[in-house]
Amino acid sequence: MDVNQFLARIQVTKTDNCLQLLKAIHRQHLLHIPFENLDIHLGRDLSMNPEKIFEKIVINQRGGLCFETNSLLYAVLKTLGYEVDYISASFWNEEKQAWNDECTHLALHVRLNDQSYLVDVGIGGGFFEPLLIQHRYVYIDSNGTYRVVNQDDRWLVQERKEKWEDLFKFSLKRRELKDFEAACHYYEQHPESFFRQKKICSRSTESGKISLSSNTLKITTGSHKSETPILSDEEFNEALEKYFQIVLHEKSVGL
Repeated sequence: MDVNQFLARIQVTKTDNCLQLLKAIHRQHLLHIPFENLDIHLGRDLSMNPEKIFEKIVINQRGGLCFETNSLLYAVLKTLGYEVDYISASFWNEEKQAWNDECTHLALHVRLNDQSYLVDVGIGGGFFEPLLIQHRYVYIDSNGTYRVVNQDDRWLVQERKEKWEDLFKFSLKRRELKDFEAACHYYEQHPESFFRQKKICSRSTESGKISLSSNTLKITTGSHKSETPILSDEEFNEALEKYFQIVLHEKSVGL
């Protein structure tokens, strides 16, 4: 795996300032590598093998789910000399009114200059920079306002809407990649998996977000939002190439 190729993919120039480099990687990753589930609809197996993900994301100019993007970033950060661990996170499930199970979301914990940071490029947008893991730390960017809160043995990431709302919870307990295999398999294979219901591709922009699903293209620029219906596979693939520079060579599952 060539780290310089990865940095070129996200248009980052290496620097000796480790915190500055970490922030640049995080931000540029969100701007250049989409969150997407297209392989599930192409009938391809997902992988958490860094070499295979590198080929998919860097060589083939694709994106992926958290299990792919964050596990590849783990390998990149390790190679660059960062002290980094896999950690478990889980989102609040509105339908069930409960937290999803442990290890249903893969995130990273980076220790740098006697501080701890939450690194997560696998949520389809979100905070541009790593979040300082410090009680009531608040971070603001063009995507939103976020807060880190400690509650007993867990940490919460909250997002400011009309009020503070829980986005996801995480633990600093060190995990192994194998701990996430069951969740990755579920999201890939189970008929009730959200990611099997429709195709998804999204990425952040400097002023908002672009989201493409099987039937809708949504573009957010500041407070302005536009929606365009997607009526065919052809329209989907055209939008995919125009907004994400992704060209699918195999025929995907229909809308």
